[in-house]
Amino acid sequence: MLLERSRYLVDKFLSDNWTQTPVIRDNSGIKVSANTIVPFLIEGDSSQVSIGRNGLHRRLGVLIIQIFVTAGSGTSVARTRADLLCNLFKNLELENMTFASPTGKRVGEKDGLYQYNVSVPFWIDICQ
Repeated sequence: MLLERSRYLVDKFLSDNWTQTPVIRDNSGIKVSANTIVPFLIEGDSSQVSIGRNGLHRRLGVLIIQIFVTAGSGTSVARTRADLLCNLFKNLELENMTFASPTGKRVGEKDGLYQYNVSVPFWIDICQ
């Protein structure tokens, strides 16, 4: 349930705190359009970070938020939304999930849309 719980926490946080655009869920079947965002999690390595049978385990990952605006409309709207999302997630703690410093990156234009991504590293601590 750890993977599903982390997805739920991010979805709930965005539902409660993001009102600028619709949020399209990863693999929902809804077509991406201008003025939408698509968040998804990429889980990475995990390791035991403290000694002992019931030690602390840490799972690393990155939250990617794709920001879409109309191609040819400039970068200001996409970058402003990226700034807002970076501020929402920077140093955020959701239960046992901790987010670090976000970064933004231009992806470019395709199919009439301009894409800009926000990447937020995170870790999840689990005591077992």
